[in-house]
Amino acid sequence: MGYTSTARGVPLPRFQSGARVQFRLGNQVVRGKVAEYRGRLAAGGRHLYRVEVPFDANYVQVYEVPEEELKPA
Repeated sequence: MGYTSTARGVPLPRFQSGARVQFRLGNQVVRGKVAEYRGRLAAGGRHLYRVEVPFDANYVQVYEVPEEELKPA
């Protein structure tokens, strides 16, 4: 899944809500689900995502992760 661009040359987001992703958290790789695309909010206009990571049946942690740290799971 790569970037596509609009007519103005601005890259569109790579992931949509509900997409399964993985990213590094400390010294481990965790898997989660994109809960929300937050937009181009970070420094330099980076795309940010809110990602829900379930650690067990009753505990879900939410992280805001820049797009370049996410990979499809």
